[in-house]
Amino acid sequence: MINPFFFNTSISRKFAGALAGVMIAILAVFTLLLVAINANNTRNQLESSLQSTADLAQLSLANALWHFNDSYVTDFLESIFLSDDIVFAEVVTEKRVVSQKARLQFTDKPFAFFKSSSDYLTLSKEIYYKDKQVGRIRLAFSTKKIRRAAYKEARAAFALMVLVLIAISLTTGLLSRKFVFAPLSRLKQSAERIAAGNLDEPIAMDSADEIGEFSGALDSMRISISESMEKLRQADVVKAAKERLEIEIKERRRAESAIREQRDRAQNYLDIAGVIIVALDSVGRVTLINRKGCEVLGLSESEIVGKNWLETFVAEDEKTRIENVFSQIIQENVPDLGYVENRIKTAYGEPRYVAWHNTVLTDAQNRVIGTLSSGEDIAERKQAEIALLDSEARYRLLADNIEDCIWLMDMDFAFSYINPAVYRMMGYTVEEWVGSNLQDHCDEKNFFDMAGVVITALENLPDNSGIVFEADMQKKNGDPIRVEITGRVLLDEDGTPVGLQGVTRDITLRHQMEHQLRQAQKIEAIGRLAGGVAHDFNNMLGVILGHAEMAMSRIDSNLPIQEDLHEIQHAAQRSADLTRQLLAFARRQTIQPRLLDLNDTVSGMLKMLKRLIGENITLEWKPEPELWTVKMDPSQVDQVLANLSINARDAIAGVGNLFIETRNVVFDEAYCSAHADFVPGEYVMLAVSDNGAGMDKETLEHLFEPFFTTKGMEDGTGLGLATIYGMVKQNQGFINVYSEPGQGTSFKIYLPRVMEDASVLKAGAEPEPAQGKETVLVVEDESAILKLAKSILERYGYHVLASGSPGEALDLAERHEGPIHLLVTDVVMPEMNGKDLKDRIEGQRPDIKVLFMSGYTANVIAHHGVVDEDVNFIQKPFAVKAMAAAVRKALDKP
Repeated sequence: MINPFFFNTSISRKFAGALAGVMIAILAVFTLLLVAINANNTRNQLESSLQSTADLAQLSLANALWHFNDSYVTDFLESIFLSDDIVFAEVVTEKRVVSQKARLQFTDKPFAFFKSSSDYLTLSKEIYYKDKQVGRIRLAFSTKKIRRAAYKEARAAFALMVLVLIAISLTTGLLSRKFVFAPLSRLKQSAERIAAGNLDEPIAMDSADEIGEFSGALDSMRISISESMEKLRQADVVKAAKERLEIEIKERRRAESAIREQRDRAQNYLDIAGVIIVALDSVGRVTLINRKGCEVLGLSESEIVGKNWLETFVAEDEKTRIENVFSQIIQENVPDLGYVENRIKTAYGEPRYVAWHNTVLTDAQNRVIGTLSSGEDIAERKQAEIALLDSEARYRLLADNIEDCIWLMDMDFAFSYINPAVYRMMGYTVEEWVGSNLQDHCDEKNFFDMAGVVITALENLPDNSGIVFEADMQKKNGDPIRVEITGRVLLDEDGTPVGLQGVTRDITLRHQMEHQLRQAQKIEAIGRLAGGVAHDFNNMLGVILGHAEMAMSRIDSNLPIQEDLHEIQHAAQRSADLTRQLLAFARRQTIQPRLLDLNDTVSGMLKMLKRLIGENITLEWKPEPELWTVKMDPSQVDQVLANLSINARDAIAGVGNLFIETRNVVFDEAYCSAHADFVPGEYVMLAVSDNGAGMDKETLEHLFEPFFTTKGMEDGTGLGLATIYGMVKQNQGFINVYSEPGQGTSFKIYLPRVMEDASVLKAGAEPEPAQGKETVLVVEDESAILKLAKSILERYGYHVLASGSPGEALDLAERHEGPIHLLVTDVVMPEMNGKDLKDRIEGQRPDIKVLFMSGYTANVIAHHGVVDEDVNFIQKPFAVKAMAAAVRKALDKP
């Protein structure tokens, strides 16, 4: 039987039920929490073990997989199965399963079986060998241990919690009976006595807690009821109270009527006001608004009163600020917040700017109960202020970000304003510049020159159209800077000069580029002159060489004249070499470029270069791997290296070093803008540097001019560097020279990259020219060369038709009855060039073949001096055998 000391009332039963429910809930939550924590810890340990096993496999199996050591992989899987938790392991590559192992009951299960089951943990990890994936290991661990450990821990926790909760329940029941249920039982008895009409027996307070306070309140109620019953017995007192109440009601109605009249009069006064008047209560609700406020908001009074002003009519982006202001006015009555500007929302959809004057409303006890505000519509004024600020901001944005210096100065040349560009241009801060004098930033000569320009402008007043001039100034670090100054005199209302304003622009780069352009134009003009002279001289040398060779072949080699002819031929050949150098400088030399790897070309020259520079100079060769391909005549590369190496040898006194290197480089727009001859793109650099005497600035300015030399007359012609310059330009390249006296010289040649693979062709032995019997039409405007070519070809058996002009050649081609097998023509001639002549004759004789000859080319056949690969070409001056071989090759070509 249940003991009634606890379960003897309805409250007791509810309390006991609630207590039991709470205890059971605590027990369940605690048990589940322990199970979850234990399971999670065990799972983390298992995952850590799984990860460690995979990491060990990464380290142990990479080498075995790389070398296909399957037995080692199998042994490794056997070793990791010593752990009871692992149930499956396999090592696979992209093409096969290297090894696999599983517990007996899972031997027929694939890895996907474990991966899809919640009873197992799986891991798949790549195995790398030297950053290359060689395979993957897949592992599966059983989670049964997790569940077993969790259940075991839960049972122990459950048993402990049951014991603890039983003890707590018993203790709580005993305390509740003594301190709660027994006093409540006594209160019940007292209430029953009051209900029976027994109001004389007081109710005792057993304690000072809530039950004791309830007992005291019940006793007070007993006393109050007793007193009320006594008063009810006094009928006269009740009647008098009723009469007084009626009088108070009448007086209140008269007061309310008077208040309404005063309110109506006040509203009329507010409605005739020209400003917005609005009253808010302590939480921001509108309690009053005048007609002007309704007009501005576009709403009626009934649509506004009662709405929260801050939430409904304040612009969204200003709500936080205005709410803070309102809160401070209400709570602290801060006087300096009485004036506030903000935007309000209207029914018209456009915000209005209003300036508010605020004051607080108080009650009879001087407590703040709201605010009263008058607002002036300042939309037009605000728009004017915003426009002014926008205009000022745009001006400052322009002045602060322009690259030129904008300045003001007084008539004593003291600066009163400068924009921030002064720091970028001159190195001064605005604060350092303002207050300084023009004389502080330039030398005496430039200051007086600039002052003279200003004086001239003052003398020409009232003409004040402005002045523009160039000058040299000094940066903060002392470096010179070339500037262009545009200025204007400032006049007051009376036309009196009061200051100067203007703009200073850095033109240092422009000045340098103009200088570079003048140098380039000068060299180009010299090149054209040299090319023209060399072309005519080349024709004469061709005649001398040809006739000398023919004369030598016709006389006995033992005769004394043979030696004289040999000297004539040698001198003519040296002169021909000189003309080729002039033509290279003028970029008119005919070349036969091919795809080159400069590393291979330079490497083939190293032995010869070492002999040229001598044993006292160390040659260091530094090629760049994977060098880009260029297109150039290999003989030109040889000539460039030989000339630069000889110059370096002559510049080194005693022991020294010569450095040759290659590198891939890319020029961007910024670099090329500062170098007049450079074009953006990808280039291969060939650098030849020495640690010799170096050169001064004056020497560098004349370095590439023909016949300019620092050597004695007997040591050089002055064409070496001019020739190099012409060769580089002829191949669309650039050349830079860096040199300081005593610091050596570095020549850097940049050749454009071609997007093809290099294929260096090795020249074979020149075949002996064969005899022929075909008909050849030779066209040459230089009579001596025409006569020489005719003699050479007739000597080798050909039938020759000779013509001194293109017009005569066309007539010969038309009148000749037999076939003409080959046209041999100069490229540049009067009337028409060789290309046009070829086209005209091919119209008459489509099967005719063509051989071009020239000292230089500047036409469609050899555009910019580069001969097309499929064109038959021979360069003047030519040797007898070379001419015969070229004709035979052109005739035999399909």
